Amino acid sequence: MKKILEDQQKRIAKCQEETKAVQLSLFAIDEQRQLEADRRHWEKRIKAIATELISEPARIEAAYKVKAVRVEPVGVIYLWPISG
Repeated sequence: MKKILEDQQKRIAKCQEETKAVQLSLFAIDEQRQLEADRRHWEKRIKAIATELISEPARIEAAYKVKAVRVEPVGVIYLWPISG
């Protein structure tokens, strides 16, 4: 899980670097708004990944822990010899 989150963080950082050099005046107004929305989302996601790197592996590990142990008796058989 850590590897997945780290890879995602790298991809977002790469996208941010690629779009920093882009001039917004080259785009239509709708495209400018979309690019700004993407940038805001990327910032929020980078911050969220930082906390998920700590919490998610622990959460996944906790999901696999045994929470209840049960012992269920099946039955008991006594064998007595006939000659006794």
